[in-house]
Amino acid sequence: MSKRLVLQAARHGEWAELAGRRISAEAVRLVCLDESHLDPRGVRIRGAEVTGMLDLSGVSMAVPLRFDGCTFTDELRVEGASLHELALTDCRLSGGVRANGVHVAHDLDLSGSHVSGAIATAVSANRAAIWLCEAEIGGRLLCHGTRVDGDADRSLFADLLLVRGSIQLLDFVARAEVRLYNAKIHGSIDCTGARVSPGQLAINLANAAVGGSVVLAEMHVNGWIAMSSVRIGAHFVVRDTELHDDGSGVVRRTDKYATGRTPDTVLWAQRLSVNGTVSFESACRTRGRLDFSLGDFGGVRFDSGCVLEAPDDVALDLTNAELRSGLIMHKGVDVAGTVRIEGAAINGNLTLQRISMRRPAGLALLAASSVRVAGDVELEGIHTDGGTLNFRAADLGNNLDASGAVLRNQEGLTLRLLGTRVRGSVRLTSGFSSAGGVELRRSVIEGRLDLRGGEFVRVVPGGPQRLAIDAEWANVQGGMYLGWRRVTSSVSFQASRTTVLADDPDRWPERFVISGMTYERFGSLGPDHDHVWDGRARARWLARQASFDSGAYEQAATVFRQHGRRADAEHLLIMQRKHALREQNSLGRPLGRWLRVAVNRLYGMFGFGYRPGRAGWPLVLLLALVFLIALLPFGANTMRTTDDRGNVYAPTGRVVTIDPADKAADLGPDYVVPAATPARPDACGDGQVRCYNPFFYAVDTVVPLISLNQRSTWYPDSHAAGGWLIELTLDLATLLGWGLSSILVLSAAQLARNV
Repeated sequence: MSKRLVLQAARHGEWAELAGRRISAEAVRLVCLDESHLDPRGVRIRGAEVTGMLDLSGVSMAVPLRFDGCTFTDELRVEGASLHELALTDCRLSGGVRANGVHVAHDLDLSGSHVSGAIATAVSANRAAIWLCEAEIGGRLLCHGTRVDGDADRSLFADLLLVRGSIQLLDFVARAEVRLYNAKIHGSIDCTGARVSPGQLAINLANAAVGGSVVLAEMHVNGWIAMSSVRIGAHFVVRDTELHDDGSGVVRRTDKYATGRTPDTVLWAQRLSVNGTVSFESACRTRGRLDFSLGDFGGVRFDSGCVLEAPDDVALDLTNAELRSGLIMHKGVDVAGTVRIEGAAINGNLTLQRISMRRPAGLALLAASSVRVAGDVELEGIHTDGGTLNFRAADLGNNLDASGAVLRNQEGLTLRLLGTRVRGSVRLTSGFSSAGGVELRRSVIEGRLDLRGGEFVRVVPGGPQRLAIDAEWANVQGGMYLGWRRVTSSVSFQASRTTVLADDPDRWPERFVISGMTYERFGSLGPDHDHVWDGRARARWLARQASFDSGAYEQAATVFRQHGRRADAEHLLIMQRKHALREQNSLGRPLGRWLRVAVNRLYGMFGFGYRPGRAGWPLVLLLALVFLIALLPFGANTMRTTDDRGNVYAPTGRVVTIDPADKAADLGPDYVVPAATPARPDACGDGQVRCYNPFFYAVDTVVPLISLNQRSTWYPDSHAAGGWLIELTLDLATLLGWGLSSILVLSAAQLARNV
């Protein structure tokens, strides 16, 4: 009776209404085989209970086959069948569906159906509720509201499936794996509202090719998704979806994908290729690793509200991936774990603005070693806790901007640019705060290093003092703007190079290292920082070096001199000598140290050769003193000289004359006789000696570097009244004059300078 109703309805293109009635599977099969008088609208059965196994294997039907609200007590087989269309809507299939190799010219519709069962085949050790391996669907695979449960290993087993339309798994529910390994879908895959919860491998799309987009929207997945080597022609969209794997499922020894991934990975997509964008939209939450390593994407984006949870592990892995545009994480994204982009090529911007990052795997929150970014690195307002933003050996195509960022890693580094090339500027400004070390060692920054308004604090309780900023051997071509708000601990710019050093000398920390640092000029941080060209402020700055380095003074003095500030340059070099002498005076034995201190203090009185005036004025005063001694009677009256015969002269004339004496004369004890004629006042001794000149005598005495033959001709007589005192005074004046005039001459000749 039921068969007759079905056949009659099929011939008239009507639904066979069999609510509450049974029909044997064999009867349905016979109707499907009798196509001679069937209406083009096909065989349509509603509400029937199909008893027995419906086996349509190898059957060819040119008209649709539709079941609506039917119950199948046993397995449905359509292996190798060629069907125009197959619809099983709102049906209950207790024995499952075996459809390997089926060819459906149009849609295969399982919407609203409840499928259970566990079908085993000879080609696999795994059982599945629905088999679609090597099937070909000319239209769509529709599973709107479909539910697949039971104790099967897989809910859907569809290796090498070919779908020329789209796959729609809307509100789809599965308790075991959905497997589309090596499938080819010309359209899109839409899993909006799906619930897949096997507790292990949930969805397997490995090696699949999708011509359109893959959409995982409003999904809940308990398990992990395999998408390695998948090719997606449009976009990969994850929206309002929760991905996690509680490990509650059973690991199958025959499932090679259970061991082919890193543990705790919820999305395994190595070598994934997406022509469009990979986007995580709205309130996505992932509890495990997202592995996109070695992938090729148009771009990757995470919208506000996304949460990536993989504490102490890797949250997002883009190692060696290539992004044709950028990697963007919008404001409010929360990441617990490490974002790894090592070796990746990002042909747009790397944007991590106003996100939070914490609990890394190892030391790095952002593992970006050797990354290549063609655009900007935008880290404005980012908050990190407990790890490093590591850009070691990276190549950044434009600016790195971390304005307003708050980085916390007290016992380690917060930002690492070791050996990094930045083709723009590095901005750590406008409220930037680092509680940890910032490393710029050996980096090349083609723009500016701007630290204006930044705060750099590194205090390790009970530990050794470490650098808050390490910029050793850094090359900053656009200038260093070191207008930080606060720096604790110490900083090092050893052997760094730049063009402009714009800073506030009074705001450097108590200890810093700038040995070998070179720059071309000082720059101002603003209208309130004009004292950058203050030589005395620079001298105080240089005196606070962690360890004395004379080269730092010489570098600053060179800059001052090249910009026409010679006095400031000389002041710096004087302070350099003083600083150096303080270091030297602390060494050696006490006696040698005392002598060295005395000599150095004396030399320092004259500016170490940079203040010749300090020697000139004492020399002039000494000349005046000796001139007065030689001019006034108490000194001039002691002066004597002799000619070739032994006659003695004073500036006032001959004092003793040696005349021929008679042999009988009674010679005195001095073998002299009084002059035959009285002496006349004559400073030249009647032309017998060099004329006495008090001025030239003073010059000849005080400036022994030149000889006027005054001091060698005229000498004080120690036997005259006060002669010994005059002689002693002149000798001391000669010694002091020699020292002062030597300093003056050497200073004037710039032999003692190092400018």
